[in-house]
Amino acid sequence: IWMYHKSGIKGGATSGVALTRKTNEQKDINEPVFSPDGRYLYFSEDASPGNTFEYDKDSNGQIYVIHRLDLEKGERETLIQGPGGACRPTPSPDGQTLAFIRRLDGRSALHLYDLNSGAISILDRDMERDMQETWAIHGVYPAMAWTPDSQSLVYWARGKLWRWQVNRAEKQLIPFHIKGTRLMVIALSFRLWVTSTSKHFHLGNLNG
Repeated sequence: IWMYHKSGIKGGATSGVALTRKTNEQKDINEPVFSPDGRYLYFSEDASPGNTFEYDKDSNGQIYVIHRLDLEKGERETLIQGPGGACRPTPSPDGQTLAFIRRLDGRSALHLYDLNSGAISILDRDMERDMQETWAIHGVYPAMAWTPDSQSLVYWARGKLWRWQVNRAEKQLIPFHIKGTRLMVIALSFRLWVTSTSKHFHLGNLNG
């Protein structure tokens, strides 16, 4: 994971600060996010055994874990681990809670981690399936976000957008409609004839 100063992006910066080092060339490090006060960096990592990537790992065990890097002390700790793994860390604006995804009975579920006590609770069991068994180079689960008051969590699941009011334990559907334009064309295809005399191949247009 690399960090670049925001003013250097427009200036074409070509170097930054390496916050983590690769464990190996095969395993993913994913989903980095700062704590609200900027002191910590949370991220997920494929912590399954071995140094090579494998598909179809056992999600009942532990595949991904969530790490926390203390940027002041330079110390790194494994914050959330165990059966079902842990991915997509999402800290609340008040710095009290970390939302994350974990497998539960073979299904992805949204959990909350109390950063003060370490207690874990389940928020929503009906999430879309995460990508822990695959090569999740773009994230193990789609990003989600807290509302500024840290009272609600907004996320995507089952093809819809949801808002869960944590204190009230209420889940609300966020309606949305998208207008789009799609260009559809006839697929290009060819028929192949093989003559018995010349043994030449002739290509012809299937639609012609």
